[in-house]
Amino acid sequence: VVHLMRGESVAALSNAETSLDVSREQRFSLYALLSRISRGYALGGLGRLDEARTEIKLGLEDMRGHGVAYMLPMMEAWLADICARSGDNDAALSIVEKSLAGLNDVTGRSWESELYRQRAQIVLTLGTHRQRDAERNLKKAIDVARLQDAKSLELRSATALATLWNSQKRYDEAQRLIEPIHGWFIEGNDTEDLRRSREVHMVVSGKSGSQ
Repeated sequence: VVHLMRGESVAALSNAETSLDVSREQRFSLYALLSRISRGYALGGLGRLDEARTEIKLGLEDMRGHGVAYMLPMMEAWLADICARSGDNDAALSIVEKSLAGLNDVTGRSWESELYRQRAQIVLTLGTHRQRDAERNLKKAIDVARLQDAKSLELRSATALATLWNSQKRYDEAQRLIEPIHGWFIEGNDTEDLRRSREVHMVVSGKSGSQ
């Protein structure tokens, strides 16, 4: 999961397959389920989207069949991401909205911010008329992340919102949002999220003050 969060799909796949083998050997049914779904998402990161979608869906069905709810929102978000990457945005949006509606103390709320960010990203693909809706969701995602002190998830949502504002030529707002983030992280600069954040920061910094 750590490798998945860092965007390192090859390492994630290797660890997920090892974990799956050990879990089956030792009859750790819960870890076998989580490992299978993690393996599916890693496959998606490598572009094997059909395999990923099938693997995650089957894993989620097994989780629900065994009455496992904890971490379910994160796993559902992974399936939604694969659907979106495959171009099935309606399915992705449906999954995210159902997951948000089902959040509770049993499922845990650690992935709430990411679900709001995902919803924003998906609705943006449905047309420019959804930009206000997307902005509301991104602001909500940032608020939730700040409340939970979830810096990595706040980074993702802030990067997405700064990207949206850049497209609207709101460069100063985008720069004020994204600039402080770079002081938070003293390591992991090679991760996918921080690379994307740096790129957005460079773009809006170059345009800020010149409008």
